[in-house]
Amino acid sequence: VYTVTPTSGAAGNCVGSTFTVTVTVNPIATIANKTVSTCSGTGFTLTPSNAGGDIVPSGTNYAWSTPVVTGSLSGGISATGQSSIAGTLTNTTNIAQTATYTVTPRSGTCNGPTFTVVATINPRPLVPNQTATICSGEAFTISPTNNPTLTIVPSGTTYTWTVVSNANVTGESNQSTGQSSISQTLTNTTNAVQTVVYTVTPTSGDAGNCVGTNFTVTVTVNPTPVIANKTSTICSGAAFTVSPSNSGSEIVPASTTYTWTVAPNADVTGETDQAVGQSSISQTLTNTSNTVQTVVYTVTPKSGTTGACVGATFTVTVTVNPRPT
Repeated sequence: VYTVTPTSGAAGNCVGSTFTVTVTVNPIATIANKTVSTCSGTGFTLTPSNAGGDIVPSGTNYAWSTPVVTGSLSGGISATGQSSIAGTLTNTTNIAQTATYTVTPRSGTCNGPTFTVVATINPRPLVPNQTATICSGEAFTISPTNNPTLTIVPSGTTYTWTVVSNANVTGESNQSTGQSSISQTLTNTTNAVQTVVYTVTPTSGDAGNCVGTNFTVTVTVNPTPVIANKTSTICSGAAFTVSPSNSGSEIVPASTTYTWTVAPNADVTGETDQAVGQSSISQTLTNTSNTVQTVVYTVTPKSGTTGACVGATFTVTVTVNPRPT
């Protein structure tokens, strides 16, 4: 408020009555540059406050142009007359990208100086469903890699999972602590193919700790032969035949074949190694002495077309009784 005294010019220098001039000074929003961080596909909202050196008159609203983005960010749009600065952007890369908004604040009829809001959009893992095939007793390992057209795997991504239990498989368990890959050792306790399905949650590393959409890992566990040591007794000059069957604790998948090596016995003829898979273990042995002799075969079983899984070796000990000649 000014109190003003008017005085006439050269003609008398007459002083008039004082009057007042009242000047209304509206505030102008003055806001420092801002930063904000969020995950891909998750909206951010920034509402400046009248604190820390910022001047934000009541009722201030904001306008901004389409943001300047890095990488392949999408979703940035312009806006006017907003009570806060907000946006939802999608990052289709595996590294953080930025969107820079140039914002004009307006309080009443007064525009304040522009300021920037730099929004960091952290990547979110995106992994399609996965499959793995193993033999019983082996470990599967799924380590997704970044493929710009199919898969987004930010650095340091970890995985947790739940698993649907299969009564015919052992070794599957839930994992609540983030792992660098999806891996477990599974054992198929039958002679038929089994599957185990994991539901996996990926979480990005230090850049945002963004949680991605769940995906599945379906593991096919092919059976592996499990056969105990065998014995057979024959007379000299006869053939022995051992044909393991799927029963009890033994696992004999369909079309299992056998190869073997044999420890030579100087008093027996007919024993030979076999490198080509056979449907049973069989040879004709002749005892050239007048005492009982034994021949020991070390046999390697291999499952059929389903997985071609090699089982642990077992022995076949053949007793060859002498025949009078």
